[in-house]
Amino acid sequence: MSHRSLSRSALALLLVGVILCLAGSRLLAGEPLGILLPGTQPNDGTGDPDFPEFLNERQPGMLKDVRECVPCHVETTQPSTEEEVWWIGHTWQGSMMANAARDPMFWAALDIANQDDAALGDVDIGDFCLRCHVPSAWYEGRSHCDTPYGEMFDGACITGEFHEPGDDTEGITCHFCHRMYDASNPPNIDHFEDPNAPYVGNAQIYLALDPDEIRGPYDDAQTFFHPWTQDQLFLSPQLCGQCHQVTNPLLNRVDPDTGADLGYLMPIERTYSEWQQSVYSDEFGADYTTCQQCHMPEVDIDGDGNPDPARACRFDVEERGPGGTYPGEVRNHGFIGANAWMLGVILEEYGFDLEREAQLVAGVERSLDLLRNRTADLTMTAPATVQAGDDLAVDVRVVNQTGHKLPTGYPEGRRMFLNVRAGVDTNGDGELTPDEVATELGYWNPETGDLDEGGTKVYELEIGVFNLNGTGECDHLDPLGQKVFHFVRNNCITHDNRIPPLGFVPDAETAPVGYTYPDNPMMPGTLANYDDTAISLPIPDVLSGEILVESRFFYQTTSKEYIEFLLRENRSTCDPRDGRNVEDPDDDPSDDCDPTVEDPRPNRSEKLYDMWERHGRSAPVLVAIDSATVDVTPAPTGGCCFGSNCYDGWIRGQCEAELGTYQGDDSTCGGVVCIGSFDPRPGEASHGDAGSPALRVVDHAEDGRITFDYTPACDASDHAVVWGRLPDLRTPAPYQGFTCGFGVNGRASLQPPLEEDLVFFLVVGRSPGSEGSYGQSSAGDERPEAVALAPCDLIQQPGPSCDGT
Repeated sequence: MSHRSLSRSALALLLVGVILCLAGSRLLAGEPLGILLPGTQPNDGTGDPDFPEFLNERQPGMLKDVRECVPCHVETTQPSTEEEVWWIGHTWQGSMMANAARDPMFWAALDIANQDDAALGDVDIGDFCLRCHVPSAWYEGRSHCDTPYGEMFDGACITGEFHEPGDDTEGITCHFCHRMYDASNPPNIDHFEDPNAPYVGNAQIYLALDPDEIRGPYDDAQTFFHPWTQDQLFLSPQLCGQCHQVTNPLLNRVDPDTGADLGYLMPIERTYSEWQQSVYSDEFGADYTTCQQCHMPEVDIDGDGNPDPARACRFDVEERGPGGTYPGEVRNHGFIGANAWMLGVILEEYGFDLEREAQLVAGVERSLDLLRNRTADLTMTAPATVQAGDDLAVDVRVVNQTGHKLPTGYPEGRRMFLNVRAGVDTNGDGELTPDEVATELGYWNPETGDLDEGGTKVYELEIGVFNLNGTGECDHLDPLGQKVFHFVRNNCITHDNRIPPLGFVPDAETAPVGYTYPDNPMMPGTLANYDDTAISLPIPDVLSGEILVESRFFYQTTSKEYIEFLLRENRSTCDPRDGRNVEDPDDDPSDDCDPTVEDPRPNRSEKLYDMWERHGRSAPVLVAIDSATVDVTPAPTGGCCFGSNCYDGWIRGQCEAELGTYQGDDSTCGGVVCIGSFDPRPGEASHGDAGSPALRVVDHAEDGRITFDYTPACDASDHAVVWGRLPDLRTPAPYQGFTCGFGVNGRASLQPPLEEDLVFFLVVGRSPGSEGSYGQSSAGDERPEAVALAPCDLIQQPGPSCDGT
């Protein structure tokens, strides 16, 4: 990668116009176009001479191996108790920082970025990625190397093995962080001064000249093993913002619909800006919270939830923190984040050989604790009752409790989603097991990794490439409808519904896209830090009685769609590090990965896919849950109305108004069955007791004849059917026809002489000389009997009920 000169002021601005002009001049001169960013430059002579080269005093620089640091900052080499896992060295070993260069998803994504480099003008984009994940290799000149296949920026020349401690594979090392300084206020005249520092994003970092000088937040640290210098940068969120803000240094963001240039570089990750635009960044406010307070909490040795005094170094005589000799606190160096799944993968793949199993287990537990207890709140409201066969209306509110969007960070594949389910809690433990779930929306399948997004909500950032498919719009799908994730080519955003933090005042780069958040009524002028969702959960006909309804909120590190994209797109024939031993000058290159020929060994995307399948397919983590009990009532029974337009909303409304409830049934002649919600009365037919069928149309012939089944009335020797116009049902004389003589077999067939779209039917039990009840209306009133409708009219004399009362 080229790091040739560019004026300091131009680099500080990073204006796209400046970059494009430089691109033109370099291409005309026949020089390669590099990614030019400020900060300390590599020690291999490729850096910009306007910025300091990475040096140890006056010699080419080196970052200290972590094996020089960790022994003093742990109690034992391998922790044997829970208390020993908190030590600075141990918490770092169990973090994603320590394993940034072991992350298999990073290496697969790097391959795709390098493939996409041609579309950017061959700018050696892989070097840009390696600057963040493998800083020791970048500063020391090993992020690229000459090979028989050309100059590669794929990490083939980094030192070390993933299963061994030390070297480049350690990722973000102790010395890298504790050698940083704020160049706007350099420690002495020998350090480079840049009034625009510290820069936010893209690892534009300055490292101290003296390699033995270790920097940190306190002025009273006692050490006999290396110089110590206080630097307030370590107490500032800007320390974190130097990396946790990623911008495409070459491409401007464009309008997703028109492709119009929006005038600023494409934002990729905006975690620092999201915090800065929230209430938590106000130093004078009651809610002021730094990144370090959440992601590097004070040490809690005994696990009681309160900070404890601790020693940062095993040779410290006195403790620091509450009740300790020195003020301030010792903070957890686990850099706690949400990526519990990848830490688990690294634990299983490399933990034993690294002798870091306990540290990585603790790292996973810290991440899970953050997700489950300090990320989001969820509340659900549901009605007390629902009828079997209907939809249950559930309202869910998710509240963001973090200092940035939810979720934040790396956008490709990362998401959160709602899951709503219901069933009978048969074991009474207050939770639904998979076997107890009868209906569900937002189901994630552990056997396939698929998420059913129908009927629920997914919170994510969808980005794309304008006109990728020749559509003239922002494309985040390929022509086959599969999601694409071209990290370094993305220049437009199609959707961003991630939940804002409290007090969020976005700018053009961070505003929601394709989704609207209202103002927070408690903080006018800021967006709500919560989202409300109305969900309709289908309730099966078979459910009855009390059910448990659960609304759940999940976080997922990566989606199946992203893993499959990396697998589908990777054209590498093998892993470029396979067979290569850069530390052995006599290494036989015959078994090196040759990217120009077929190779039976898997490439990095294939390795990642195998790990994804073997390690739970990035199973979602439950972040928040709320539940309620709901009573499911069976479908009430009684009369029937037939309409030629079965699913017309007006017909449904008429049925509900007159008889109480509605049921549409395609299998019954396409008719509409209205079911009255009334209690059974002595002699009444078709009340649908348990095990007894309610009145139901079973056939409708072309000549208008209707056949229906019903439950015979108790002690009846015959049955009659009365009918009329549905709108007349509430009138004093609603009946227009009466047919009798259907016996007791539970089936009646007749052809009503009515030219009506809405007709109701009631079945009446009869005995010699008298007839029974016509049922109750939805208002609870006894329906009137039919009068003067010969020849079936009889005196109404309801007999005793079937249970003898």
